[in-house]
Amino acid sequence: MIYVYTFIVLLGCLNQNGQGDTFGTGIIMKYEGNIYLVSCKHVYELVHSKNTIFLVGNLKQTKSPKDPSLINSLSKPYFHPSDNDSTSYDIVVFEILNHSEERLSKLGLKPLIISPEIATGKFESSILTAVGYPSSYIRSFLDNNSEEKLPPKFVYGFKNNLPLEAFSTKGWNTKLTEASFIRTFNDNTLGEGASGGLIFAEDLKQNIFPLGLLLGEGSFEYNVGNGVQEKFHTVVYASINRIIETIESIK
Repeated sequence: MIYVYTFIVLLGCLNQNGQGDTFGTGIIMKYEGNIYLVSCKHVYELVHSKNTIFLVGNLKQTKSPKDPSLINSLSKPYFHPSDNDSTSYDIVVFEILNHSEERLSKLGLKPLIISPEIATGKFESSILTAVGYPSSYIRSFLDNNSEEKLPPKFVYGFKNNLPLEAFSTKGWNTKLTEASFIRTFNDNTLGEGASGGLIFAEDLKQNIFPLGLLLGEGSFEYNVGNGVQEKFHTVVYASINRIIETIESIK
């Protein structure tokens, strides 16, 4: 899945010492000719009081790449128009300023194209993929001092249609308006920092069907009957339709 290098990026900001701190994942998307960075609202809120937010694309296995792919020309943040003080879709969108598709290409980046047609398209695969850049995963590679690309981390699973009310909100500061869930195989996890990554399905020709924005991870606890309770790990995501709604609200 090397193609995901082209639109999955690492988010960071400058700390008080002028050094870069990473704090989440983002997706570069193209919609109706415009290019955007999409991530999670809660990721943005962690760092909105800090200095310049930047993106690192085409990530290498070293803390000091020879040709860092940095973008820091971002618009103000935009949130889903239905967000309020009580609940949120947990989506943030930035316009990427002063970076044409050609300039992004020189950084090794190519936006993921989305459209209403893609959002309603059908796909055959029942296996879904969640991809992002967890903090612990990145730290385990960045001391390699290698110019080889660092792929994002993947986990796989299948969509689970349990209600939002059955989701354990322990450790969550955001009360979600709506969410979908993936039950991961063998309870595999991504880890902190993957929020803002992509959920997608894929066909045999490796065509991607983007399904949504990775919001985080957690667990389901629910009664299956006869007093038996089941608990399993889940990846939480916002649908691609909600991303499109957020982008369209910018106009």
